[in-house]
Amino acid sequence: MYLKRLGCVLLCGLVLSLQGCDTNTTVSSKSDMEWQWLFDGNSTDAWMQADGSVLKAPWEIVDGALVLTAAGGGDILTRDSFADFELELEWLISEGGNSGIFYRVHSEIRPVWLSGPEYQLLDDANYPAHPDPIQQSASVFDLFPPVQSVAKPAGQWNKTRIRIHNQQVEHWLNDVQVVRYTLGSDDWQQRVAASKFKDFELFGRLPEGHIVLQDHDDVVKFRNIRIRRLD
Repeated sequence: MYLKRLGCVLLCGLVLSLQGCDTNTTVSSKSDMEWQWLFDGNSTDAWMQADGSVLKAPWEIVDGALVLTAAGGGDILTRDSFADFELELEWLISEGGNSGIFYRVHSEIRPVWLSGPEYQLLDDANYPAHPDPIQQSASVFDLFPPVQSVAKPAGQWNKTRIRIHNQQVEHWLNDVQVVRYTLGSDDWQQRVAASKFKDFELFGRLPEGHIVLQDHDDVVKFRNIRIRRLD
């Protein structure tokens, strides 16, 4: 009986091996198929300038990263728009640098912060204009501060995740959830009313929009940018 069972185990293992049916691999592959690359180190086809044209210098691919190498590139937008989503990427800011990731941005309203909330990217230690946590890395700029500071220093790569589902928004930084809020909630509305965004009727109200990487005149690098839609 033992030998019969052992034979069945070996036979099943052989079948799974031949079919590539390892359970963990199957789940991982299915999960990976849900993701859409916005930048894989080779192509910028998923992005456009504000006028819809292809990316131009000083936005450049350097060593597998999408880099704003100098001021003057302008903000860049995803060609696709997104409603509920999960976005992952890595970023590296220059010393004293400032940038941002905006979401649910209207394609024809400028500047982009008139419509889309910002996930702030900053050299917190060397950017004296923003000493308040409500304007530091991973904050919802000028609205929600991170619950703790986990940003790495200028010149080091940080990992960001932004998740929006059913109006619930999460900001993650280096695998730590640092902000959670609800679009349209009483708390949200009170904070907006007390901010510079109070007079912009579309701010944070669009059900979907573009992802934007900001040109704030400072060198910033992005890599491994991917997104998946959440239904």
